[in-house]
Amino acid sequence: MFKDRGEKGIALFLVLGTLLVVIILTNVILVLMSSQSRLTHHQVSRIQAYYASMAGVNYAYDQLRKQLINVPPSSATTVTLHDENFPGSIVNKDVTIVIATEGYNFPDGTTCVPAGGSSHCIRSTATYTYTP
Repeated sequence: MFKDRGEKGIALFLVLGTLLVVIILTNVILVLMSSQSRLTHHQVSRIQAYYASMAGVNYAYDQLRKQLINVPPSSATTVTLHDENFPGSIVNKDVTIVIATEGYNFPDGTTCVPAGGSSHCIRSTATYTYTP
């Protein structure tokens, strides 16, 4: 099949070159899959914190509706909602809720201006961690 011994060496280099290309492509695909997995985990943690924070808002509305929380005028009350059912990515499984009345100045410089005929502003924060 091969007439000259030099042609056998070319086949070896072609096989080694093809093997090298396959190894490099496999490595690139594995790195992309790992990166996507980390990004997906981060996004899931962020979404879990968002919905835990929304649970805090609903909790505050419920407490206000039942008149279980009394907030003096131009002030705020901070409530911590602790739930063991919150996902592990939420720090200490706590959600911090600030319920303020009209005119209260939040630490970030904004003022509580209730919307839609409401008498309170509600801010809810769920801190989450992302560990790759």
